[in-house]
Amino acid sequence: TGRVFAVGTGGTRQWVFPADVDPPLDYSIWASPVVSPSGYIYIGASDFTYLGGARIYSLTAGGVERWHYDFPENTIAATPALLSDGTIIVATQNRSTILPSDPGDKYGRVYALSDEGNHADEKWTYPSSGNVTWGFFSSPLVDASDNIYLGTKPFSFEGGETGDLLGLRGSDGSLIFSEALDGVVHGNLALGPDGTLYVPLHKPPRLLMYR
Repeated sequence: TGRVFAVGTGGTRQWVFPADVDPPLDYSIWASPVVSPSGYIYIGASDFTYLGGARIYSLTAGGVERWHYDFPENTIAATPALLSDGTIIVATQNRSTILPSDPGDKYGRVYALSDEGNHADEKWTYPSSGNVTWGFFSSPLVDASDNIYLGTKPFSFEGGETGDLLGLRGSDGSLIFSEALDGVVHGNLALGPDGTLYVPLHKPPRLLMYR
């Protein structure tokens, strides 16, 4: 179970969601929140039992729920990202433990959601149909042109596995490129001021640079 806390610079709690008088969420919160220029907070929540779905919450700056949106996948391990028009990019994964030898129940997907004030609408998904047998542990990275970069990690969790570096267009989720890596991405990507994309690999650990 989980809650979201807001703590002031002096260390004093400002609010908690859900409120102390209410039960905590029936979800685990694994990823960091992201805050929009308007002060709205978006945070992903995961079903820790792996038997249900994942959810993203939108909260006001005062910790009041504006809306939530449910996903069929059960895990959000990556922090959401925001495009310049406020579109919310969420990378999910499904991590069923019921059939660990069956890759068909383990997959990931990228969603673009529009914030409609009292609800969210789906704008696009990547892939547009079906799914991919990757986990998104790394948070989406958005550049000044609203291109989205993501690193993937397969679900085998064994040595010798490899992931991909993806580039997507924020406007429609279409694929710009897919670059095979010789490792997996577990940490977040970074973008330098000259446009260099830094990709941290896990197993084996090293840093890659792309232009």
